[in-house]
Amino acid sequence: PGVNPLSVHGALTQSVTGLLLVGLPETGVASPHSGWEAWDHTKIAIKLILTVIITILAFVGRRRPRPQTGIWGSIGGLSIATIVITVVW
Repeated sequence: PGVNPLSVHGALTQSVTGLLLVGLPETGVASPHSGWEAWDHTKIAIKLILTVIITILAFVGRRRPRPQTGIWGSIGGLSIATIVITVVW
């Protein structure tokens, strides 16, 4: 196992789409869904921190020689953690 270019692209896509989904309604460019009252900024901040860590690990992993099981496992674990935060919180 190792970090491949797809991991880097996935991390960047996760960062950009997350910023767009939160940033556009916050700036007033897009209207949020019905029933929207307020953002949970703590949840968003935690997910942003995890996403930045995932992106950094993906870039670092691309520069290191294989096997990169530690970095690869960390990226997978943190990605699953962001999904769990989204669904459960």
